[in-house]
Amino acid sequence: MSSKLVKLVFIAPASVVHTVKWVNGLINYGFEVHLITQHKLQEPINSQVIIHQLPYRGGKGYVLNALPLHRLIQSINPDVVNVHYASGYGTLASLANIPEYTLSIWGSDVYEFPYKSVFHKWLIKRNLKSATKLASTSHAMAQQVRQLFPEANNIAITPFGVNLEQFSATTKA
Repeated sequence: MSSKLVKLVFIAPASVVHTVKWVNGLINYGFEVHLITQHKLQEPINSQVIIHQLPYRGGKGYVLNALPLHRLIQSINPDVVNVHYASGYGTLASLANIPEYTLSIWGSDVYEFPYKSVFHKWLIKRNLKSATKLASTSHAMAQQVRQLFPEANNIAITPFGVNLEQFSATTKA
């Protein structure tokens, strides 16, 4: 009996420390972790994480990378796809026609981006609708998502967590 290695794909900015912590942390659980990004690496990433650098950068990259991303997702055939930021990478995932993915909302993508123009608001709503599941790092941000997109009924709350090297669990007697 063989066990299949679970393939996780993160479509996220490699230049953000939170992305790096996610992929570095999950590699320790025995997953095959892929990071797909159009951003340059800024932080050390575990050598076991498979990094895929998309060919285009900047705002246009969120559109021009759609076909390369679509092909990459097909070739990896992941079990789980997690897209980070509802604005840029959310647009890329939507345009790439990824069949199922979780969209993680980080903050400025729902607090600032939609209020730049009518187009920005339309784009965020489209990106939220394209995702199979939505995740937020707080209940307040989830409420903000519901204000923008009332159809968002079940938003998973995924707090950033606690550094277990610095804090430990205590028991009450």
